[in-house]
Amino acid sequence: MSYSQSLQQSKTLTSADQSVRPWYADWGNLAVLALVPYIVLFLLWMIFEWGGPGTADTVRELGFPPVMLLGVILAWRMARVSSVPKRTRQAWAVIGGAFLLWGVADSIWAYYHLTGMSVPSVSLFDPAYLGSSVALAIGVLMFPAARLIGRDRTRFWIDCGIIMTGLAALTAYIIVDPGNLQSLTSTLGALVLVLYPLSHMLVLIAVFSILVRRPEAGSVGVLMLLGAGLVIYAGTDFWWTYLEFRELYVPETVTYTTWIVAQALLVASPQWHYDVIDRNRPTSEPGRVAERVRVLIPYSAAAIGILIISYTALPEMLNRFGIAVVFLTALVTLIVARQVVTIRENGELRLRQAVRRTEERFRALVENSTDMITVLDTDLRCTFQSPASEEVIQRSPDEFMGTSLVDWVHEEDRDSVLEALQWVINTGSGREIVEWRMQLPDGRIINLESIVSSELENPAVSGIVLNSRDVTERKSLEARLTHQAYHDPLTGLPNRAMFFDMLRQVLPINPTETRVVPALLFVDVDEFKQVNDTFGHESGDEVLRQIANRLQTVVRGDDVLSRLAGDEFTILLNRVNSTDDAMAAAHRVLESLETPIRIDDAVLTVSPSVGVAVADSSIASPTELLRRADLAMYAAKRRGPGRAAGYEAWMEDSHNLSEARQSSRSGR
Repeated sequence: MSYSQSLQQSKTLTSADQSVRPWYADWGNLAVLALVPYIVLFLLWMIFEWGGPGTADTVRELGFPPVMLLGVILAWRMARVSSVPKRTRQAWAVIGGAFLLWGVADSIWAYYHLTGMSVPSVSLFDPAYLGSSVALAIGVLMFPAARLIGRDRTRFWIDCGIIMTGLAALTAYIIVDPGNLQSLTSTLGALVLVLYPLSHMLVLIAVFSILVRRPEAGSVGVLMLLGAGLVIYAGTDFWWTYLEFRELYVPETVTYTTWIVAQALLVASPQWHYDVIDRNRPTSEPGRVAERVRVLIPYSAAAIGILIISYTALPEMLNRFGIAVVFLTALVTLIVARQVVTIRENGELRLRQAVRRTEERFRALVENSTDMITVLDTDLRCTFQSPASEEVIQRSPDEFMGTSLVDWVHEEDRDSVLEALQWVINTGSGREIVEWRMQLPDGRIINLESIVSSELENPAVSGIVLNSRDVTERKSLEARLTHQAYHDPLTGLPNRAMFFDMLRQVLPINPTETRVVPALLFVDVDEFKQVNDTFGHESGDEVLRQIANRLQTVVRGDDVLSRLAGDEFTILLNRVNSTDDAMAAAHRVLESLETPIRIDDAVLTVSPSVGVAVADSSIASPTELLRRADLAMYAAKRRGPGRAAGYEAWMEDSHNLSEARQSSRSGR
């Protein structure tokens, strides 16, 4: 799993409330922020020597270990985050160990200086300092990054050789100076002092690898911060080594300030990484500045090495070769300068080629996309239309150019489309999905689904982008599925599910609005089982279809006829003034079924029983209104076929209910 995949996984696992949590919700951010006043106070104490020189020395020497202790805690906390790759966790564990060694070395150094003991040529803090440098370099190199292969790997090792040679020349002739080595009384002490710049070279090579190996998104900013701290740390230590070889070093404000600033940057890097994951912060990619720095580093190191060697050997070379040395030096300098210019030109050329390839790739994607891509300005006028418009809406891109999108949208959908477009323009970075209809040249109306996004801030686009596709078939399928879900397949009437949805819309009624109320008719066909038994189920189905057709003739426009189940139908009367109105509707139902029904050569007479229930404020649910209509229907059956009955309170009596149902069973 790549780092970017792991980072994306960690963001997916982070809950929504974490993604918006403030930065100060984590103690690590507060601890790193506290380093700012800590360093300022540290610097002021050294400058003004509050409490006298002795107190200032104590503050100066003891100011470093707490910073490194915080670094150990933060790095090892980052090493325990399970959502990042194992190699990243191991890298932070090694860096945390380096911080620990550094803190131990600082503590030993402080002990020697504060107790007044003479510092031996080789002390315990030397292996601790050297070990921390090596561990820091190893930790940086362990971070996941792009693998170097082929010429890239060869170029990397050549560049590393150039950097090492340049730094070696700087160390040998400027920082160390062979003459100073002979003046040191301890051979082991001289070796240890030489190891310091060598360890710093390793650290700088690790920093260079950050730029060359192109770390993946999510660790770029973290490693840049880590690299900045390492460069400041190595540079300060080069200066300290220079002074130590000449026995000129004394504790000074500038050196201690750069040391503690380097430590603060290093300590902040694991917390930065933790905060990126913890708060879903946006990740970054390596930028052009980092690329230019990467290219110039080897040449800068080579230039430094050539200048140092030339400066050291110039007197003797002038004595032996005279003016030829001047020409050689000038020629080498001009060649290096020309190479730098060529590198910049090549870099710009590669950038232009990459941009052109990207443009060609996206042009090919747009031209071959089945989705119609439209770009609008802020006045909603078309500035670009992809060729897919010829397939999707049967119009050429030229027909759209300069026209307003609103003119192409179906008039019933214009408000929703305008609302979506305006919302995207106002937010600047929002994204909206809107569905709208459009009439084709042949008169057909199609459904389009558009993903609307703002690219107004992108100079390459500078507009509102719509990705549109034809969803007519999908909408038709959705409509068919919805109809099937809410309609009876035999009669085409609303089914039980839709019936209850309709009842929920009118119930419960407002107690203050009882002048016009809904009512329910429960229609049950008498002795329908005999029809099925005598003529078969196909004939029975035809009878039910004809009954449904007749019932539709007596239903008003705002009333709802439904097939509840089997031979049971319901009619929801949305507005009645009284029970008499509902009973009149029930009698119209009975009259509609008085005419015999013809099935093939057979003539059937069917009679329904109709129960009527008028809603009042005591009915809170659709089930209760249906139950009352059902009771009334059974009461009608008891009176004989082809009857209607309105709900009355006595029907609630269990004896009467049982008698009515028993009577109905005997007749069916």
